[in-house]
Amino acid sequence: MFQTYVETLNAGKDPSSPGGTSLTADEKAEAKRRAVAIFKANFGKKGLARLAKIFGVDIERWIGSKVESAVNVLKVEGSAAGKSAAPPVVPLPLP
Repeated sequence: MFQTYVETLNAGKDPSSPGGTSLTADEKAEAKRRAVAIFKANFGKKGLARLAKIFGVDIERWIGSKVESAVNVLKVEGSAAGKSAAPPVVPLPLP
């Protein structure tokens, strides 16, 4: 869903215009919000509580950092391949 949202935004942008297909700050924030919401929905309240207990962290910040890490991996892989990379499978660290 997160990747689909970004691809939809980029499809409506002119790559030759100033800024090209770069996302605005608001678009980036919305993409992150959606990715975090999907993560939380998949884990459910019980799963999120377990993660918070296992890692002993603020789960909202932890999820946000994992989303940002995944986005950075996509950017690096996309740049290396010279195109948009497929989303990687990003494993959760074990305690």
